[in-house]
Amino acid sequence: MKKALNILFILIVGFTSCKKDTTSSTNSTPTPFTLKYEIKSSVPIVVAGAGTNNFNIIYYKNGTNQNESSIFTSGTNWTKTITVTTNNRPFIASLQLPNNIQLSAPGTLTGNIYLNGSLIANSINQSINTPSLNLYQAILVMSYPIQ
Repeated sequence: MKKALNILFILIVGFTSCKKDTTSSTNSTPTPFTLKYEIKSSVPIVVAGAGTNNFNIIYYKNGTNQNESSIFTSGTNWTKTITVTTNNRPFIASLQLPNNIQLSAPGTLTGNIYLNGSLIANSINQSINTPSLNLYQAILVMSYPIQ
């Protein structure tokens, strides 16, 4: 009988000391929010010509978490600002140049992702030399989960 009372006492203490989880199930980043994707090259990129250069295709996630693409057409900077409207979490902010982008000289390729104006992800990549093609190339692949 004493053993049964001890077990009952332990169960009562155990159940009464437990608390319901009161953490909010809401997203920590409210929708809508703004994402800015940015790519900076320290030297100009090389564009072979309309329709002939598939090396400068940029992939990113749009406001509904779907893949979209754009082309880095000239100069040293590319940016894309989107408004995210989906409530699905995690939202994976993703920026990729999966093929080597061609640079005019040795340099760096920097990728940045901003959430509501604040930098949340950064990647800096040095170019590599491809002597047989007389090219300098760099690659960029980055992602960041947003809760």
